[in-house]
Amino acid sequence: MISSHGQTDTGRRRTLNEDAIFAHNDLFIVCDAMGRRKAGEVASQLALDVIAAFVKRSGEDPEITWPYGFSRDASFDGNRLRTTIKLAKRAVFCKAVSSKDYTGMGTTVAATIISKKRPHMMTYAHVGDSRLYLIRAGVILQLTRDDSWANLSWEGEEPDGKELDEARSDQGPGSAGRCGL
Repeated sequence: MISSHGQTDTGRRRTLNEDAIFAHNDLFIVCDAMGRRKAGEVASQLALDVIAAFVKRSGEDPEITWPYGFSRDASFDGNRLRTTIKLAKRAVFCKAVSSKDYTGMGTTVAATIISKKRPHMMTYAHVGDSRLYLIRAGVILQLTRDDSWANLSWEGEEPDGKELDEARSDQGPGSAGRCGL
């Protein structure tokens, strides 16, 4: 049996809650806006909406198109999360370039799909520093590692200039001029 609880908090420094959370059936999502950026609440809600919609649609439509391909190395749910996070990235980027009010907005994502066929199995993905934990039999296990430059340097893995340039230039599916569907 799976039990879940979701709650967000503004914390001590902010007056606006920029987090978005979704927990329904087999899908669990947390989007945490990037601090000190414009329109974080817009970014996190937009990403959450895109992720929830694609996961729902891909679960209902066996003929769905996979806009970023379907990897045979990943499970069906793994492909769903990989694709929907890329779609969310594109949606947030396109919104960010649409108006000065949204320039620079962004969000982290942590998402999990519980297998319908095997409810003891889950598939998860994350981007940024939102973490996923598994709590079972009184033991807490951190499943993800912060996806940040700061975390790399703390772990002794200094990013080289090439990695930094690639990260800066990686606009991927949300690159300018390709925001329309």
